[in-house]
Amino acid sequence: MNPRSKPAPAITRTELQPNAGIVSVQTPGPALVIFNDNYAPGWKVFVNGKRAALISVDHLFMGAEVPARGSYTVMFEFRPDWVIAAILLPYAALLILGSIIFVIYP
Repeated sequence: MNPRSKPAPAITRTELQPNAGIVSVQTPGPALVIFNDNYAPGWKVFVNGKRAALISVDHLFMGAEVPARGSYTVMFEFRPDWVIAAILLPYAALLILGSIIFVIYP
């Protein structure tokens, strides 16, 4: 081993879930963790549980920076904001419709 070369970052754990990818990584310094999935709106990234900036890598993949030497857990999670609105909208419409009917037919 060359005494001038730095050790490479190491992935110690990988977990894939339906809407998430979690990796544990040990780095000798600042590093870019790349998630080999399409970059799209709705993805969020968390480094050690704190929200981090999602980086577009080569206009195709996603990445996140880990700032310094150490162990990190990086979670990429697909949680688009519009899904919450789509879930709540029918209930809001039903509530409004029920209120209108209650006012018209007491």
